[in-house]
Amino acid sequence: MPRVRNDVSGTVNGPVLQARDFHGPVTVTTQSAHPGMASVTAPVGRLEHGTRGRAALIERLTGAVLSPAGRVVVLHAGGGYGKTTVALRVAEQVADQVRVWWVDATTTASLTAGLAEVALQAGAPPASVREAWTGTRSAPELLWRTLNEVPNRWLLVLDNADDTRVLAAQGQQTADYTGWLRGPRQGSGTVLVTTRDQDQAAWGSVADRYPVPALDPVDGAEVLLELAPTAGSREEATELSHRLGGLPLALRLAGAYLASTSGAPALPGLAQPRGFAGYQAAFEQRSVELTDVGTPREREQLSRTWELSLDLLAERGLPQARPLLRLLSCLAAAPVPHFLLDAAVLARSPLFPELTPQRLAGLLSALTNLGLVHGVDTAVLHPVVRDMTRQQRDVLDEHAGYAELHLRLIEAGTADREPVEPANWSCWAALLPHCLTLAENEFPVAADQALLAVVQHRAADFADAIGHAQDAYALYQRALAVLSRTQGPEAATTLTVRHNLAAVLRDRGDLASAEAAFREIHGVQQRVLGPEHPNTLTTRQNLAGVLRDRGDLSGAEDELRAVHAVRLRVQGADHPSTLIARNNLAMVVWDRGDLASAEIEFGAVLAVQQRVVGPEHPNTLSVRHNLACIVRDRGDVRAAEVELREVLAVRARVLGAEHPETLSTRNNLAWLWWIRHDLASAEEAFREVHAARSRVLGPEHPSTLNTRHALEQVAAARRLDVRPES
Repeated sequence: MPRVRNDVSGTVNGPVLQARDFHGPVTVTTQSAHPGMASVTAPVGRLEHGTRGRAALIERLTGAVLSPAGRVVVLHAGGGYGKTTVALRVAEQVADQVRVWWVDATTTASLTAGLAEVALQAGAPPASVREAWTGTRSAPELLWRTLNEVPNRWLLVLDNADDTRVLAAQGQQTADYTGWLRGPRQGSGTVLVTTRDQDQAAWGSVADRYPVPALDPVDGAEVLLELAPTAGSREEATELSHRLGGLPLALRLAGAYLASTSGAPALPGLAQPRGFAGYQAAFEQRSVELTDVGTPREREQLSRTWELSLDLLAERGLPQARPLLRLLSCLAAAPVPHFLLDAAVLARSPLFPELTPQRLAGLLSALTNLGLVHGVDTAVLHPVVRDMTRQQRDVLDEHAGYAELHLRLIEAGTADREPVEPANWSCWAALLPHCLTLAENEFPVAADQALLAVVQHRAADFADAIGHAQDAYALYQRALAVLSRTQGPEAATTLTVRHNLAAVLRDRGDLASAEAAFREIHGVQQRVLGPEHPNTLTTRQNLAGVLRDRGDLSGAEDELRAVHAVRLRVQGADHPSTLIARNNLAMVVWDRGDLASAEIEFGAVLAVQQRVVGPEHPNTLSVRHNLACIVRDRGDVRAAEVELREVLAVRARVLGAEHPETLSTRNNLAWLWWIRHDLASAEEAFREVHAARSRVLGPEHPSTLNTRHALEQVAAARRLDVRPES
């Protein structure tokens, strides 16, 4: 039977109860979170080679780090220039004098996870960190208050902050220094940022900016000689360094190539470059298609460099290394998990005939050894390598073949991973970027179109389950377009996707469109499935939820009483779907102001939920949340706070700190603090929730707007010293 969304929110594998004032998906889980794996230790193991030509820059940076003035230092350059290597060398040199923390700032997730660990190691109380990182207080404020109180000098490296928005406070610029990036207190420490963004306006006047230039030919020659000491003379190395433009990535790839070939047996007929001069000659002979992105000379030099490495692997009996690198470049600009690279799927393509898992492992190892990919359990391409590889003529010519492989790998990688099961979420999170980029391809074959719809539907289910409404909406729309064309608008699967898309419209706050969509779907289901079919009833419940959201309590109550009567007769009093209808009826009673009756009804539903699905099931937590809010509404603020804190702790652990359900609990806690006249805590909490809701739901979502309004009110209350209306 097709899985259908419940009447509350996100795509689920079974019914889920709605909690008051909640928007966004509800995900069923009883799993605990995985252990924290964020490391803030400088990865000095990457310093496999020297930092030739960087001595003066490293000395200046070291001096800045050891200076008593609190500094923000920005190390900027394009991809492949060695910013991270320079930062690592600085961290290594000052490690015996200052405390060093190293945080991956590539994404919001990696940044916030790393900075939570920094806060703990800097001395913040674990309870305070838990509160801040689940949104009950300001995490950046706690972090910087703690860092500025550290008695000894420290260095905080924010590596690969290419997207400066991850550092900024909501609605502000990085250069405002009100978010994660701030100027340290005099005498406390230094923040060192590595980035591709060299725009002075992005960093403001607070930061000291240091460019990382290309290496001069002499220093570049030293890099080559260090990597391939037997590949030729210093003069030949200098000439090759000059020809490669002093780009560290190109030099490392050339050196790795020659380290591999220069000591190999000189067999007859083996025409691979074995020295600097031979490599340069081969380099000069290559020609690639250039684009207008970046510096053409640099792009050509880099492309020729790794194409020679692929030639070498082909000569060594690994010709499939080239199409493998091409395939990786055609996927999303994100790590490619090894479990996605199914040799059986690849072997069915003419690009990888007779490929075996053992041979695939050898290809990945060979690409890694020559510096073309890196990663543990994932294949990661340097952005420059990815960008240039996608422009190769053979990739453009074989685009359809690579696109089909992309699709079939995603199909195989997701087939046995139910998207709404939390145990599968780490895998789905790794796959989601690659699912989203499928839309960049055309699939003229009908079978591929059908498969595309299935994959996008499942990816949408996952995005919805974790609260990513924007991604879910886009993926459902793409799946619906294909299904409507290939199966028809009234096919069972099409109706399911139409229903889920309507529910996402509700989650996003577009209530008028959601109501129209549910009414249309309900009409079709009554005719096709019958008025008492479970899917028809579920759509009717969702429609009632939209009516309630729009303030039509009478209309919502009429629909819910009708649905509850059928559920009770057909499915029984303890069936989860019957409990949904009963729970939602209780919410209408609550909305009408009858707190006593609503509290009795919620208590009865809670008792059944605890018995049927367990104390940590999201349905149970939703009812507990509702009861806590009723306790608040009748004036027992302390008891309500205790209950909401317990619900928040479980939701943050099970669903995540920014899941819409968790955000709703955080928002209600902020209201409690305002009622208690703890205005500072309330303002911090509302600000954090507003920022998170803006990211997750969008700045114009009703829930986001409600929180923004509350934030404005509590800020005004702090100025006027007034309490909220009860």
